[in-house]
Amino acid sequence: MKNTHLVLLGWIFFVIPIISMAQNKDFSLDAPNNNFLPIELQTYQGLPRFGVLNGMGKDNPGMGSKELSYQDITRWNYKRYFSLVELFFFEKFYDKLNSDNLLTNYGPASIQLRNDKDQLYNYIAQEHLLKIAPILCADETFAKYFKNHEGKSVYLNFSRIWGGRGSDEFRQLELFKDFTVNHLKTLRDWSIGFWENDSLEAYLVSVIDISSKYDFVKEGLWSKIRQDAITQTLKESITDLNFNFHGYSRHGSPTSIKDVIYIGRNSYERNSGYKQVLIPMSSEEAKSIQNEYGTYPHLYLVQKIKIELLKISSRGVSGQIDLSYSIASPSLDIFLDPGLKNKITSLNYNNDF
Repeated sequence: MKNTHLVLLGWIFFVIPIISMAQNKDFSLDAPNNNFLPIELQTYQGLPRFGVLNGMGKDNPGMGSKELSYQDITRWNYKRYFSLVELFFFEKFYDKLNSDNLLTNYGPASIQLRNDKDQLYNYIAQEHLLKIAPILCADETFAKYFKNHEGKSVYLNFSRIWGGRGSDEFRQLELFKDFTVNHLKTLRDWSIGFWENDSLEAYLVSVIDISSKYDFVKEGLWSKIRQDAITQTLKESITDLNFNFHGYSRHGSPTSIKDVIYIGRNSYERNSGYKQVLIPMSSEEAKSIQNEYGTYPHLYLVQKIKIELLKISSRGVSGQIDLSYSIASPSLDIFLDPGLKNKITSLNYNNDF
């Protein structure tokens, strides 16, 4: 099948430690030691799950609580995962990292980067390390490298500073060098092997809606699907990444990724931005679903995808990873719930559309 192209700016991963997976359970990656946090991703059929995630699995803290919600914890796990993926693919930048020369205190405009590739790669690696290290560190390690003597740090969603708020350039250099000497190799070793042959198979989940009452002639419920819905859910599930998708139809012409999967029904086409797909079921099944979930319930569509590396490059003063993804299986699973436990049916777009 044709590939879909995407551009990745900012995060990544892969591992040799124990990996445990089970259907609809977390994809667990043990930390290499107590200095770093383990990583857990949601899964489907034993593979990582992207797109619409399940936020219904655990109780969340009440309003005003300082504890992270289950959704927040899930989001940070995905950020840690992709920070390691990126670390793995940014090998050529990290090979030029110079721990004796701290550049992150200076704006890129003040450093002669464009005329010196080694210096540019050094800068990219230092900026990237400063971005990913705080979210990978366990509490004690984070406190050592990113909090000042008063226990204050820069909030994770904003600029990070070695030594925390108010640390001077000498303290920053000291901690930066200490981290690279004692921990960087561990992180780089941890990131090796996550993607076999520079590719990863995963499942992509998107929300679709029932758009009409039960069709007694066609015997099923119609779902009206926005053409870029699957593309958008992949973007939203990894908010730190900047994707640029270009889909291909079965005939190879550039089009929406939707046309790889859905073929419109003439009498049900409402406008060019949407496609209609029939979800076959008996009237008794439809009645039961509508009684429990409402007349127009949200449904969850699951497809298997393969993500592959295209190239690694520098974009300005940042690293950039170009990936492609393709549909790895024509099978589409449709569920009633975000936990992917209540399955309605499986469709095959080669035969059923």
